[in-house]
Amino acid sequence: MDKHLSRPSSLFFIICTIFLGLLLNIFPWGNHSWVPDWLLIVLVFWNVYDPRKISMFTALLLGLLMDVHFSSLLGLHAISYSLVTFITIAWHRRILDLTTIPQAFHLLPIFFIGNAFNFLVFWWIQDNSAISGWSFFISCIIEACLWPLAKWLLSTPQRRQNASLPL
Repeated sequence: MDKHLSRPSSLFFIICTIFLGLLLNIFPWGNHSWVPDWLLIVLVFWNVYDPRKISMFTALLLGLLMDVHFSSLLGLHAISYSLVTFITIAWHRRILDLTTIPQAFHLLPIFFIGNAFNFLVFWWIQDNSAISGWSFFISCIIEACLWPLAKWLLSTPQRRQNASLPL
């Protein structure tokens, strides 16, 4: 069980991974329910493993960037990312006590809350019958299934190669 990263994470690496998540979100995948929110996965990872470096204000700014990009209701992603960041920071010690697969199951409700908030706001604003039912839940499941891969990729630079060497 790896509760903490072996090496401290550099701010440059965190910014690069957030930028990569932002680019993956901006990539023209289309507006399908199976497309995960890559930036949300990266934000959740850094909020679990280094919560002091990524704040709710950062999540708010990144959410505003996503709102402008998608031309959606201004503040929708911002509030959603801030809500997910708040819950993740509140639960990060509990999540750190778990191994990778139970972490994914534990993060599924967090991903669900982020996606359900967007769904409910669109449902409330638009015609209630125009939005398909629970298709947003597919994205939550895919984000939770991508968690082990994201955890492995994002924590690779922080792992020590030789455990006998001092930190």
